Amino acid sequence: SVVIPDDVTEIEDRTFEDCYSLDSVTLPPLLSSIGDFAFKDCVELDSITLPATLSDIGVGVFSACIQLQSISLDASNTHFRGIDGVLFDTSATTLLSFPRGRDGVYAIPEGVTAIQAWAFNGTIYLDNIQFPSSLMTLGQGAFYQCFELLSVEIPFGVTTIPDSCFERCIGMETFSLPSSVSSVDPDALRFASALRSIEVDSINQRYSSLGGVLFDDDHSTLVCYPQMMRGASYVVPPGTLRIEDYAFEDNTYLERVFLPNGLTSIGFVAFSDCVQLRSISVPTSVTSIESSAFSRCDALASIYFMGNTPSE
Repeated sequence: SVVIPDDVTEIEDRTFEDCYSLDSVTLPPLLSSIGDFAFKDCVELDSITLPATLSDIGVGVFSACIQLQSISLDASNTHFRGIDGVLFDTSATTLLSFPRGRDGVYAIPEGVTAIQAWAFNGTIYLDNIQFPSSLMTLGQGAFYQCFELLSVEIPFGVTTIPDSCFERCIGMETFSLPSSVSSVDPDALRFASALRSIEVDSINQRYSSLGGVLFDDDHSTLVCYPQMMRGASYVVPPGTLRIEDYAFEDNTYLERVFLPNGLTSIGFVAFSDCVQLRSISVPTSVTSIESSAFSRCDALASIYFMGNTPSE
């Protein structure tokens, strides 16, 4: 356990990161700020009380604190609001930090419009999150490493799925996008190793789903092929011009992928770690293959390129 001296007013970024045996911290009464990821991976920390003077708290402060059941707040603090052990801004419209030791189901309160970056990062026991209809903004890495999440249905109103938002959600099997989403970062769903299907509202004007595979609206870009989608072969539809970064990464079932004539680019790490992939033919239309596109494809015996070597 640690008792921080009374005259300390700031805790810098990552100050206690990886203090694996730290189970108790007493914060000083004049503390005004806590930096980003200050207590990240303090896996034994089971309680914390934020003082009345605290006015600034960084992102991911309690990331992967997997014993933390509640974030307590001094009753005199006017800068934040605690609801059922969860930390919010004073208006309770932004969820700032969720205690990572919770399990089961959590219903985010109606009226919440934003989830802070890394707010749930490392909440490894939570298996269901119910989003409010008021939600509009998801922060970077908000649900990174939420291992037990089974299914995610993004509510209408959210427009962007930012980078790392659901990365390493290794239990997530289905993911659904509403019509309001207009941007999905290429690595938002990386290493979601149980993902079988991605569904998109039929009136979404930016994205579409073909057989559970995520494309842009006109099917010219294949955005994400679910890692747990079964099948030894896949035919990329005619009209596809680009395979997005990370699109097929880590799929362990695919042995053959058939690329269409007209395809022009294959993104960064697009087929990396497709360990069963045995052979692939690249059509003459391809002019760009980004780095590591086929890295660690251990069974890949041959890549047949039918055109001229692309310029770097």
